[in-house]
Amino acid sequence: MAGEDAKFSAVRDASGKFITTQGRVPGTRNKATKASVAAISSLQDLAFAQLRALLEAGHPGIVEFTVKSLLPAGGRAVQLESLDSDSLLDAVSSGIISPTELRQIAAGIEKIRNVESLAIVQERLAQIEKLLKDGSL
Repeated sequence: MAGEDAKFSAVRDASGKFITTQGRVPGTRNKATKASVAAISSLQDLAFAQLRALLEAGHPGIVEFTVKSLLPAGGRAVQLESLDSDSLLDAVSSGIISPTELRQIAAGIEKIRNVESLAIVQERLAQIEKLLKDGSL
């Protein structure tokens, strides 16, 4: 019985529907997160200065920590001369990168091209809207 009482203890209207509130005020949900990011960002120069001091002092484990933090997760850093298709195929055929890495690179290049295409479309749309607003069309 106690569980049933708790189940029906929420505020309801005359027809039995739950009465809802307005919820949070817009923008209040992320104030703590934004403040945390701002606080951490303000420490950036100090953090790099201390990291440099530890690296220069030869602190054990700091090099491993730095490398693990900066290199891609689950991958490796590879320096390629060019990202054109011939250079990428040459890199795969000579064993510099694997076919899986080639697919990852190709996916990244495709995303970049999509963003660039979207920017061009947005620019053209803005020009058309301006012409329509000015009555030139």
